[in-house]
Amino acid sequence: FIYDKTFLISMLTKRGQSAAGAAVLLAIIMGLIILFIILLPPAERAKLLDEGTSNLTSSSSSSTSAVKTVKENLLRTNPGRLSYLSETTLDKVIPSNRVFTKEKTVVLSEKSYLTAKKSVFSSKEEKVYFEISDLKNTGNVLLSFSIDSYQGELVILLNNKEIFNKQTHQIKPLKLSKAILGKKNILTFKTSSPGAAFWRTNQYDLSKIKVVAQVNDISRQESKNLFNINSDESKNIDGVNLRFTLSCAEKDMGKLTVKVNEYLVFSGVPDNCQDIMYYKLPPSKIKAGSNWLLFKVDKGDYSINQISVKIKRKKASYPTYYFDLNKKYFTTSSEDATCGVVDGVCPSNCGEDVDKDCCFEKYTTPYWCDAKTKNSGDRCVGSVDINDCSRCSSGYEDKTGEAPSNCEGLCGDDTDSYCPSSCNADYDKDCCYEKSGSQFWCQDLPTSGLDFTCLNSVSSGECNICDSGYEGESESASCPSKTTTKEADQLKSGHDVLLTLEFADDENKEAEIYVNGHKISFDTYKTEFSRSIKRYADPWTNSIKIVPKNSFDLKTLKVDLKK
Repeated sequence: FIYDKTFLISMLTKRGQSAAGAAVLLAIIMGLIILFIILLPPAERAKLLDEGTSNLTSSSSSSTSAVKTVKENLLRTNPGRLSYLSETTLDKVIPSNRVFTKEKTVVLSEKSYLTAKKSVFSSKEEKVYFEISDLKNTGNVLLSFSIDSYQGELVILLNNKEIFNKQTHQIKPLKLSKAILGKKNILTFKTSSPGAAFWRTNQYDLSKIKVVAQVNDISRQESKNLFNINSDESKNIDGVNLRFTLSCAEKDMGKLTVKVNEYLVFSGVPDNCQDIMYYKLPPSKIKAGSNWLLFKVDKGDYSINQISVKIKRKKASYPTYYFDLNKKYFTTSSEDATCGVVDGVCPSNCGEDVDKDCCFEKYTTPYWCDAKTKNSGDRCVGSVDINDCSRCSSGYEDKTGEAPSNCEGLCGDDTDSYCPSSCNADYDKDCCYEKSGSQFWCQDLPTSGLDFTCLNSVSSGECNICDSGYEGESESASCPSKTTTKEADQLKSGHDVLLTLEFADDENKEAEIYVNGHKISFDTYKTEFSRSIKRYADPWTNSIKIVPKNSFDLKTLKVDLKK
């Protein structure tokens, strides 16, 4: 019994130890499984545990339901490269040059001694070889030698053509005909036959034989000077001037040639050797990238100093983009509008010849005149013939500020970059900006009258007299952003207007955006910039202008109405 009891206790103890070990192992395995499940992505964990995704879907739906969706695309365009032009004049300074040709005497061949003889029974000829590498720039070619002894006639051939045949005991240098000379040349020396005097031998002993030439050294005949114009600088070129000074000796004056790229600027002999040369070049002859300025002289010695290529560019003109926003998206109350004020609303009982907004509502293609016309019916018209342009002294314009096609280039056309003579600066934007100093322009009729359209400064009291905001020629007017309380200018609740710019790279981009005259600035390295512009949005026509502060590529500009 005691044995059996002890045996039983021993067996139970072993079984307990085994069970405890199994439990520990099971706990470890379960812990690893739980850790694996925790580390799985939510979607995979849901599949493994056979859970539904209704909670995730519901959560996603609820989060996206608060995000506005695009109701209407108002504008989409691809502007491309926006170039920043910091200066209107570029001065490319080029180092001084000296171009000249120089004559020098060159020995082409020489021989210390030779003998030419001939008898009835024998003869001896001598040959002298020489080369001329640049026949064009080689002048007088002379043959000289001394006669030590002589008998009979001396005969000399140049390239097998006889150039001398006589008996002589002394001789001046012989000029070799350029018509006979070539790149490789042979002089042959021989004597005449003794004839009937068979016992005699005709013989010439010559020494110090030399062939020399006057060679024009053209190694410094021309100089090429490189100046670079980057792609941004090459745009809007209005004029190009080349200037340099000359210095030379009168006796050394020869033909001077000046070229810019392949364009011939000057070719001839200058009037004098102490001169300032000044030339206007066609803008088309200057290209983006490398440009070459060439000076070349045929004869003479010129020092060319103070060389500059001055490039004048047109004032930077940045495009304006327009989009229309239907009036139905605004809370409209004509009672809040003022007749005769450009506020986007045509008040009731207000005529189209009094209020610009009423004019634009009346016609399909309306044209408005800011100045009062002689006949009231001429101020707001649905079309403009070529003979009708003179009826509006300030120039007819459509919703976008463009002049009618029949009136383009006349006084009042604000988009032609041209100021007609005798045109009032208050009537034409280009004439306004031609005035000295920094000018400010009001696109719409100021509430204080036409005399306030073009100002050389805008005081705080004048900020509100131009509904669209004054546009500065080179800087923005120091005016606070307009905040309107008119119900007619408010976008309906739940609507938004989103401006999005998409860029080509992640380099720095800096610019000012003008939305209906209101300025928004950005300075970013991102590839996209978005901003709500609903506070600046107006019924119907809206404008966007981008003025870059550095050069960058704008892939896409878009405006979306969201709800």
